[in-house]
Amino acid sequence: MIFVLISVICSVTVAVLLKLAKQYGVETKQVIVWNYPMAVALTYFILRPEIKEISWDALPFPLYIALALLLPGMFVLIALSIRYSGLVKTEVAQRLSLFIPLLAAFFCSTKSYREINYWE
Repeated sequence: MIFVLISVICSVTVAVLLKLAKQYGVETKQVIVWNYPMAVALTYFILRPEIKEISWDALPFPLYIALALLLPGMFVLIALSIRYSGLVKTEVAQRLSLFIPLLAAFFCSTKSYREINYWE
């Protein structure tokens, strides 16, 4: 449950930053494109992963390619939605897109709610 809360906070923060980028005349596509190299650099310098231990043959490159196309595309669609529909409507749609699968998982699950640890 804590991860859902963190997800909502991060999603709202991204939407607000995209709205502010529009107000200050910053091109949102440039922000989205520069996000990924900065994330890689910060991951490398702050978290210091052990790159030598990675088996390059075992990595799921088709999945990485799909994510490399879908994630920036989704941010572009969010930026366009904020521009044409507004921040509130976009955020309501994003919350519903998070809430509906959670409800489906809750009602379709065979576990009772007492068996679930919500803070993991």
